[in-house]
Amino acid sequence: LDNDHTKFGIMVGDVSGKAMKAAITAIMSSGMIISETRSNKSISRILDNVNKSLINKIERNMFVSVCLCLIDTESKQLSISNAGLNKPILLSDGKIEFLQSEGPRLPLGVKSDIHYEQTNYNLKNNDIIILTTDGINEAQNDNRELFSDERLKNHILKIDSKTLSVLNIKNSIIKEVQKFIKKDKPNDDMTVIVIRIK
Repeated sequence: LDNDHTKFGIMVGDVSGKAMKAAITAIMSSGMIISETRSNKSISRILDNVNKSLINKIERNMFVSVCLCLIDTESKQLSISNAGLNKPILLSDGKIEFLQSEGPRLPLGVKSDIHYEQTNYNLKNNDIIILTTDGINEAQNDNRELFSDERLKNHILKIDSKTLSVLNIKNSIIKEVQKFIKKDKPNDDMTVIVIRIK
């Protein structure tokens, strides 16, 4: 997000609804966010601006959940601004923390007079950040049990995160969810992003 390539941005989103209507909304909101990053380096302001624009462009019953993260690679600081998506997970020194974003957490496109906030966290070498959509924690098995944040947390703690690559960590999470639901095709899309700090 800067000319010196020290501020690394991550965007994860999930649109309500299905099929073409949701796909069009996803493409539009993604483009609006990327466009905002060119003129605005504050991730909370980016969400504010996109939210105001989306209100007039999408149907009343639709919304877009988005979590924006910014990693400063020099200071090793993580900033998050969350509009209705799952809390990012920080795995550090064998402990897990679900990272809370201060301020309102309503998805984009719900209410026009929202001001999103940015929350900062300090990172260390080998810290791992995991971002997911609700297709992970809300995945259901045949008994209608949810995979849940607790199962996700327990699985991550069992992974040998020091030796596994971020790709293998991601694949391990998805396989664990698929094993739990016992279906080849889940009911909702599953997105997992894993980042290791170096």
